[in-house]
Amino acid sequence: MNADIVAARKKRVILIVLAVPTMILLALALHGIYSDYMRIKLAQHRLKARTTEAEGTVVALHDAWHSGQRVPKETVVFTAASGQQIQFSTLANINDKVGMRIPVWYDPLQPDNYALGDRVFGFSELIFDNAPILVAGLFFLFLVLRVSVSSID
Repeated sequence: MNADIVAARKKRVILIVLAVPTMILLALALHGIYSDYMRIKLAQHRLKARTTEAEGTVVALHDAWHSGQRVPKETVVFTAASGQQIQFSTLANINDKVGMRIPVWYDPLQPDNYALGDRVFGFSELIFDNAPILVAGLFFLFLVLRVSVSSID
């Protein structure tokens, strides 16, 4: 009978010792994820407020070499609202063809400041910064669940 009480207390202490860092790590990770999400939304809102959309035309496809690897590039031309034609090179998508039209956003005050419409990886450093904390928190959560299910002798 006395051994059961000692085992139950041991289990409770272990659960508390594991649960506290679990809650702290998961709270930090979720707070970081939420704040990064809000920062991304604010940056997108600012970008949308100060940019104008134009339609660019792919005028050339060519290969560039970077660190010994072939990188497909394309040259895109678009006309700003002021009538100025802007030409730039960017990474080519696999389905792009010469003459194809793609969306381009640019700052009307500085037409050379442009961005293509596909900006998925612009904030990847923000998204993946919280991953180690989240993984550590989930590991501690796994340990808590493991200890709560098992019996300690």
